[in-house]
Amino acid sequence: MRKLSSIYLFLFVISSTVVAKDFSFYYTGFEGRNRVYLSCDFAQDQAEKLIEKMGAEIIDSRCRGGIQPGWVTPVMVDVEYEFNEDNKTGDIFKIRSGFNDNCYYDTRLMNEFVRKNKKTLKFVRRNAGCFSSQSSYSYKIKVK
Repeated sequence: MRKLSSIYLFLFVISSTVVAKDFSFYYTGFEGRNRVYLSCDFAQDQAEKLIEKMGAEIIDSRCRGGIQPGWVTPVMVDVEYEFNEDNKTGDIFKIRSGFNDNCYYDTRLMNEFVRKNKKTLKFVRRNAGCFSSQSSYSYKIKVK
């Protein structure tokens, strides 16, 4: 019995040392003269993909809003994450747009994520000129 309680104590200490962070991103889709409509599935999948590319591990994510039957609302994505322990100071993550990416949404999300994690991440280079959703972008983000 004593051995079992020691194991539970050990597991509790290990699980309580993980510091998860929350990131909430609200996207209205108003881009100057353009209006961008997104489904919640796309917004959530894209947020997870981009945050993982910036060195984080996704614990959980949720989405509300977006294109719904009969109406469209802004999307709100909530992501619980932690930074990968393998990330080292000086590591650089290169992120480029690909087929079916959305320049407006992606660049706003990355800018906001780096801003909220300014003690951990910083931009080395941002190359984005979003003239349409299909415009290309290229980012280099460094671990501080």
